[in-house]
Amino acid sequence: MIGPGARRLQSPLGLLISLGVAFTTACTFVPAGQVAVAHVEIQGAQEIGPSEIRAKIATRASPRFLGVFPEFIYDPELLNPFVLEQDLRRVQRYYQSRGFYSALVRQALVEYEDPSHARVRIDVQENAPTRIMSIELTGEESLGSATAQAVRAALAEHLQLGARFEEEAYVSAESAIHELLTDTGYAHARVVRSARVDLRRNAAEIHLTVMPGPQSVLGEVRLHGLGSLPEAPVWRALSLHPGSRFSSSELRAAQQAALELGVFSSVDVRPRLGDESSAPAVVPVDVRVTPAQLQTVRLGGGLQLDTLRTDVHLLAGWDHGNFLGGLRRLSLEMRPGIVLYPTRLNQLTPPEHYLPELRLLATLRQPGFLEARTSGSLRAEYDIYSVLDALSDGSNVLGYREAKLTGALERPFGRHLRAQLSQNVQTNTPFAYVGEVGEGLNALVISYTELLPSCDFRDQILSPHRGVRLLLPLQLAGLGGDAADFRLQPELTAFVPLGSDWVWGWRASIGMLFPFNYGRAATSGRDAQILFFRGFFAGGPTSNRGYPPRGIGPHGPLPFLYIEGMSRCDVAQSNPDDCVVPLGGFTLWEASSELRYSLEGPLDLALFCDAADVSEHRSTFTLTRPHLSCGPGLRYATPVGPLRLDLGVRVPGLQNTSGPSPEPEPPEILGLPIAIAIGIGQAF
Repeated sequence: MIGPGARRLQSPLGLLISLGVAFTTACTFVPAGQVAVAHVEIQGAQEIGPSEIRAKIATRASPRFLGVFPEFIYDPELLNPFVLEQDLRRVQRYYQSRGFYSALVRQALVEYEDPSHARVRIDVQENAPTRIMSIELTGEESLGSATAQAVRAALAEHLQLGARFEEEAYVSAESAIHELLTDTGYAHARVVRSARVDLRRNAAEIHLTVMPGPQSVLGEVRLHGLGSLPEAPVWRALSLHPGSRFSSSELRAAQQAALELGVFSSVDVRPRLGDESSAPAVVPVDVRVTPAQLQTVRLGGGLQLDTLRTDVHLLAGWDHGNFLGGLRRLSLEMRPGIVLYPTRLNQLTPPEHYLPELRLLATLRQPGFLEARTSGSLRAEYDIYSVLDALSDGSNVLGYREAKLTGALERPFGRHLRAQLSQNVQTNTPFAYVGEVGEGLNALVISYTELLPSCDFRDQILSPHRGVRLLLPLQLAGLGGDAADFRLQPELTAFVPLGSDWVWGWRASIGMLFPFNYGRAATSGRDAQILFFRGFFAGGPTSNRGYPPRGIGPHGPLPFLYIEGMSRCDVAQSNPDDCVVPLGGFTLWEASSELRYSLEGPLDLALFCDAADVSEHRSTFTLTRPHLSCGPGLRYATPVGPLRLDLGVRVPGLQNTSGPSPEPEPPEILGLPIAIAIGIGQAF
């Protein structure tokens, strides 16, 4: 029974009271007698950024929710004089490690803003840095000429005469030489480094001695911790053969191959370095593994709301890491959903139709297929989905039933290079959610072979801070099916850290499509349908964030896609704009730049600019219509990647709404030329 008190909670006053209680419980307070750190300032830091120094000390400024609100959600950082005194020594030591041996940390001042909040200021004087005046390398004469030359090149890559003497580069030079020697068979190699620093001259003299030891071969390989899992596929993945030349890179590759089996939470491949008196020395290897859970169940759901659609969906999945033995991995996934049509972000009206959608996916992966480091996979997918456009409110809604089968081979080459070769066959059968299927729409079969080499030097995958990645997908269609073409779309991304809190990232991509048996969408309904699946589009959360998906590119009337109360959209009898939809293009270019700033806690801020264009002509890149959109973004860290919210603003005068191939005005939100992109993971 619902009483009067419960009804009062639904009143405006009750709602305000509820919000007030929620706000109060989210607030935090400074304990009595304690002082919260409001700000930490580093004065005098020029060569070394203040943000780098703040990252090395324990005295931190209290986090602010969304970078603005103090003592809300997050607990304040309290001032501890003893910790602050240790921080001064940490700053002094950090400056020395960066080559400033004459640097002075003068003092730490505490300025009270009020009885419970203080500002901490640390004053430093950097003085002149210590520079490398001499580098001496000995012991490389016992190596072969090629190896000795490689050792000298590795040293020069990290240490140069006249450069500032930084301990990180000094240690990295030793590690690089040691790794080079162990990669070429010298398992017992040692590199002894020493440095003499003259404080009066601010000069450093560096000496490294190489002691390679004997050439080594692999000895017995022992496998520990396997439990009930089968041994044969693990041995095949490791591919370590006693008697072969010792190589630390091969041990790392073996460790990665074992991890990619997907059944271990950890793998440790470690040589047992013992007697080095014999030549060649025999080095046994221990492989210790920790099995992971073999079977997992995934359940979840989601909501999508943008200028294209509103949908709610569920997600259910099941994985088995040792299906039918042999460490085969079977993954099943089902995603049913309903589209609330035509409800969307720029048209928040009650739905008139409920469009069911479905995705079924099964993937079987076989490790050690054909050879030890190559994995084979078979992927079967069945989708039922609607084709919606941000501009149309048609009474007819087109859908597709898509069945796709993919067989693939994938192999890593070292730590950074990977290649995948796949054969893909898909069938697309149109149907009408609402109304009728237009004339000229028939079932389509597309078959293509894809080669996907990738080179990845990023420091991490979910939120990179430094490094580059290159993708070069190449597709050739025509081995059966209705489409024959050649398609390529290389993409380069790069990340550069700007201090400890800032990261600058950028992405550039071009795409070119060369059809052999079809033309532009205006040629025929068949060509338009093929181009819809094979052509290029731009716009959306991972493309140009100022536009909805497929919002950038050639547009035109397609009578069979959107019908305004007629069996066909007769351009001669209706408004042509009612039939204007994205057509797809033959040439694409995209460029994005993003500056990311790490706040305290799980929140990050971003400022981005995206540009893109799609041309209806082959190999034609048009730079006069960049579709530039810029805006802010917010990231919230989660275990599966950052939850991302971006607001893209289309810059006036840099769009494509006039000229020989005009595009219709994309939808606005609240009367503004903006788009909102929400997703999991970074945009690039």
